[in-house]
Amino acid sequence: MTLIIHPEDSTTDFLQPIYSDIKDKSIIKGGMTYEQVKNEIKKHDKIIITGHGIHKGLFSMGMFSNLKEPNFIIDNSLADLLKQKQKIITIWCYAKNYIEANDINNSFHSGMFCSEVAEAIFCGLKRLVTQKMVDESNECFAEELGKLIHLSPKEIFESMKVGEYSKLAKHNPVALYNFERLHYDFKQNIKA
Repeated sequence: MTLIIHPEDSTTDFLQPIYSDIKDKSIIKGGMTYEQVKNEIKKHDKIIITGHGIHKGLFSMGMFSNLKEPNFIIDNSLADLLKQKQKIITIWCYAKNYIEANDINNSFHSGMFCSEVAEAIFCGLKRLVTQKMVDESNECFAEELGKLIHLSPKEIFESMKVGEYSKLAKHNPVALYNFERLHYDFKQNIKA
């Protein structure tokens, strides 16, 4: 069974196709304590973690209680547990930094991921970035990863390098920015 941790937040609903076709899954969107989430992580070997975050972890978005570190449902104290897992997929801004700092392998993850126009501008995409470009990037990424989610992190990485998202990146600057920040483990990325 696959555990999905995706705090309820309308701005990250576009990520749902990543895991929507998984048959045997448990989805956590909120309403649990930190310890309950930790216990669920212990029970699963495959884990998908999506939403908003930074290098320190995944934001709780106010959906969880009794947090060990304020504002984070996934934090550094869970890293040792995550290291033991068969497969980890982490899609949040700067997930790579979390993975690298905690020496977690067998993972497919993102670096900074622009999913909103303001983020794209903040990240230096000076060309006119439209909501249509962002939406196109978000939808293509989530749909393609959803089709590949049954593969190993390395196979996902290799498939994404030549897949639909890589084709979109040739003419969509938001997709290009995100595409160049996809990683397998923390040692390899698309640019390498």
